[in-house]
Amino acid sequence: MAASSGTAYAVSAPSGYLSSGATLREQFSSPVGREAWAPVIGVTGTWGTLAVSGRAAWFGTSTQLWTTADGLHWNRYPFHCPGTDYSLASIAAASSSYVVFFCTGPGAAGNMSKEVLSSASGGKTVVLAGQAPLAGVGGTIAVPPSRSIVVTLATASSASWLDRSNDGGKTWFVEEVKGSGGGPPLSSLSYVSRTVGWVVLGEPGQGSVNQLLRTRDAGVTWNKVSF
Repeated sequence: MAASSGTAYAVSAPSGYLSSGATLREQFSSPVGREAWAPVIGVTGTWGTLAVSGRAAWFGTSTQLWTTADGLHWNRYPFHCPGTDYSLASIAAASSSYVVFFCTGPGAAGNMSKEVLSSASGGKTVVLAGQAPLAGVGGTIAVPPSRSIVVTLATASSASWLDRSNDGGKTWFVEEVKGSGGGPPLSSLSYVSRTVGWVVLGEPGQGSVNQLLRTRDAGVTWNKVSF
């Protein structure tokens, strides 16, 4: 799911979605508490990932990208991750026009090939920005609002990493999360301002490993939030 400017989007998939595909559904959440889910007509694919920024939204698969600037009118563009056996894992938007795409490829021994693509036209044209660090399997990316050159990658394997790029994905600083031995997963990575972001370390069943981490400097440092 993803939400912004009073609209929430969700990907729904029936049992056996890998063969039957996924459908994007939207909800206008005003007034608060209203149940008004409806399918976005024509927007479907074999699984997919979501991103939002203001009224703009993106729904992507490894072969197609749907975009909207107003939540009402959707455009479809061809999309392909570079290389062989790569698939789209995550989308993040810094604005209604600047979007980054995270593609994952072949891997072994806790490593995985990762590539970051970017678009300054809302997804109409996409270019390869650079390769992300190999350490970790899978992952998600996030960018602060209106700060497109800062990209954060969350991934895990034998440990968990929050890697950071200051140049849009060309070069990276590899940062292992303290106390993440065993590779607990990272989820819900997002930025709420140009400097403040959040990520969850762990999952139900991980015991004391579970943590909520916050950054106040756009991903340079991350600290545990105490409850």
